[in-house]
Amino acid sequence: MELGIRESTGFEMNNKLRNFARSEIKKGLHKLPERCHVLFKRMYSRDGDLSTDIDIVVDRMPVSKLDWAMQQVDRSVEIEGNKV
Repeated sequence: MELGIRESTGFEMNNKLRNFARSEIKKGLHKLPERCHVLFKRMYSRDGDLSTDIDIVVDRMPVSKLDWAMQQVDRSVEIEGNKV
C-alpha cells in the first residue's frame, strides 16, 4: 500500500505532504521571534545567506529535511509559548 512517503534511492514525499509540511513550518516560524528565524536559517538555508526571507528558506529546503524541521519548529513554538 502506497502511503505517499517511501524510502527508495532517497526520501520521497508526495506533493500534498510536501506542501502541508512547508505550510506548517512557515506558520510555526511566523509565531517565533527573529532570533529563532536566524537559527533556522543557519541550519536550513542552502546558501547560508541569513538575509533571505524565512519563507524562501522553507521553500528551498530539501524534502528530506521537512519532517525534522517541522518537529523542531513545533517544539520551539511550544517552548516560546511557555515563556509568556
